[in-house]
Amino acid sequence: FTSLGCAHKWFQVLALLQTMPMQNPSNMNILFNTTVGAFESSHRWDLALDLCNNLATNGFEIKLDAVGWGSVIAACSKGSQWETGLILLRRSQDLRVCSTLQTYNWLLKGMKREGNW
Repeated sequence: FTSLGCAHKWFQVLALLQTMPMQNPSNMNILFNTTVGAFESSHRWDLALDLCNNLATNGFEIKLDAVGWGSVIAACSKGSQWETGLILLRRSQDLRVCSTLQTYNWLLKGMKREGNW
């Protein structure tokens, strides 16, 4: 997964994720974070956001951790969607997920890039 993500082959990472058995939530968090990382590297914030939203609507038992939320927020920020990233930050805070300093940095970089800082 990680090597595919580094090679910007997000479509292959997504295909692999869809074939994985959804039995172990701990392993699924790792796979989710890796998949979102591939989307982030490929500047596909839209796919990162879709995957995040689909977790809740499709009944997956994955609870996003700080890394997962941060990856989705970073993908949005890199894709000039810092407003969406800010909404996601608020949503993660409502769920009592502690954000990392890196997550805040991604938002600030996105705001600065768009001239809102």
